[in-house]
Amino acid sequence: ADVAELCDGLADLALYQMRVWPDHRAEYTYVSAGVTAILGWTPAQLLADPGLFDRNLAAADRLKLRADLARGGGPHTHTVCHRSADGGPRWIKVRFRGHPRSAEGYQ
Repeated sequence: ADVAELCDGLADLALYQMRVWPDHRAEYTYVSAGVTAILGWTPAQLLADPGLFDRNLAAADRLKLRADLARGGGPHTHTVCHRSADGGPRWIKVRFRGHPRSAEGYQ
């Protein structure tokens, strides 16, 4: 089985890979199926609209995540409040690692 198949079988865990370009544009290159059980959004929705996750974060949490992303390194771990697809709040644990930027962006 490949990594995507393994990740998609974990309903209570969502894994993602995101690329952030030097001009701060971001795009998901992978989102696992677990995001639907956790937040109600489908992987296809997040892949099509990279700002969907960010727009639904509480403002203070968005600032914390952006600061750590800009700093790079990690891992960075935060518990954040996110508005789910049904409009309700979800407290989720977000863990990520930033990688050095290049002309092609970073993942």
